[in-house]
Amino acid sequence: NIVAGEFDSSSNHTDGNGIILDLSNGSYNASTANTPPVLIINNVVYGNGGRCIHAYIVTNFWIVNNTCYNNNLDPTLGTAGSFSTSGSQNGYFINNLSLAWSSAYPTYIQEGSNSNIQYFADMYYGSSPNFSSSQLIQANPLFVSAPSLTQYGYSTALPPLQLGTDLTLQSGSPAFGKGIDPSTLSGLPSAIVSDLKNYIYADINGKPRPQGGGSDLGAYQH
Repeated sequence: NIVAGEFDSSSNHTDGNGIILDLSNGSYNASTANTPPVLIINNVVYGNGGRCIHAYIVTNFWIVNNTCYNNNLDPTLGTAGSFSTSGSQNGYFINNLSLAWSSAYPTYIQEGSNSNIQYFADMYYGSSPNFSSSQLIQANPLFVSAPSLTQYGYSTALPPLQLGTDLTLQSGSPAFGKGIDPSTLSGLPSAIVSDLKNYIYADINGKPRPQGGGSDLGAYQH
């Protein structure tokens, strides 16, 4: 999927996210939520008013090989992050790319009460996460021709059908070959490993991954 130009036009300005996992009916919190496993993979999310991918009061999720570029363009939403967790547990962020348009908006953020949120081979640039992790990689991924997007830019975000190769990676990108195989992580249930293997070996366009070494970070394999 390619998601662009979303925003919350209501007076609340709490949404406008590209992708959200949400169990916010008021009956659950991080300790009582028990949602079925979910995989979010191979998405390109850019130019949205809200967060890129948000996990809100959910459990058991895998967010793998996604490209997030210049989201959080609605200033009335506050300093929300791009890859975001709030009140969630047992979540994995793997092989993702996150680039922020302003240092005020964290590329990765944890809000409220979270537990067992893990990161593996995730790259960021333009703004720091609000926590530390040895698996986070700070580097410019070097997109081919990233569109210009700043505050309020969700209203003029390039339509997905016109994006083309703009958010693929230039030759020499530090994101080449830096990914891991999510199915090799220790402690995963065998059913999860089997299911992951049905989806992780191709990119957003169906191109097999990896190509030689490790997988490329983000939604595109080169």
